[in-house]
Amino acid sequence: AVLHTRIAPLQQCVSLYQELDQMESLIQEYVKHRPSAIHKQWFEFTPSLDENDFVSWLPGWLDAVLSLVSEERRQTTTIFGAERVPEIVIQVFRECFRPILKSFQSRLNSIYSSDPSSPKKGSLESVSAVYESMLQFLSLVYETIVGGWLDIIESGKLVAQAPQLYQELMKAFVFVASPFAEYQTSLSQLESKYLGEKLQEIAKEIQQTTMAVSGADTSLDVLQNVTDQLQELTTR
Repeated sequence: AVLHTRIAPLQQCVSLYQELDQMESLIQEYVKHRPSAIHKQWFEFTPSLDENDFVSWLPGWLDAVLSLVSEERRQTTTIFGAERVPEIVIQVFRECFRPILKSFQSRLNSIYSSDPSSPKKGSLESVSAVYESMLQFLSLVYETIVGGWLDIIESGKLVAQAPQLYQELMKAFVFVASPFAEYQTSLSQLESKYLGEKLQEIAKEIQQTTMAVSGADTSLDVLQNVTDQLQELTTR
């Protein structure tokens, strides 16, 4: 049956599935359908040639996921009971990303390829900005999910399950961040190639400025810009 997020019908389903000893099947269906709006929002975004579009769009989508996770704490308590909250919230969080991870990785590679040997276009800095957004998001998700456990654990429930729940949450984080795995593996090579390309661009500007230095006064502004870029690179 297709599940809706209206509370009353779901509570009736819970009672029925408990009688039939089919609660796990109900939870699987619930988890599968809960993030449908999140998935729809992801695939409705149309990537453009401007890499900054995705970099700017992503934080808003991550905020929507965080809102769903926060809402899930409340709704799962009402529908399934407090003791099922931690496991179900983790499953819903994971399901938000499961169908979109290949698309996520593809969008990252369209910004800057994770393969050090491939021709390069775009900006590694933009991928880094996306990664920073993801780290901030995961930090907030951690606070939201773990915060929901405290009252349950302090009441004496779920104490034995706490280590396993923590491990499941960490596994979910690794799963969600998997589009960045190839970048992490090849980071030193990617940085070396990216900086090398930048230095080549700056060298060309220096050469052009040097040749034109006796010409227009505006060449001094170009030289200053080149100097600033070199200084920025050496401080990384």
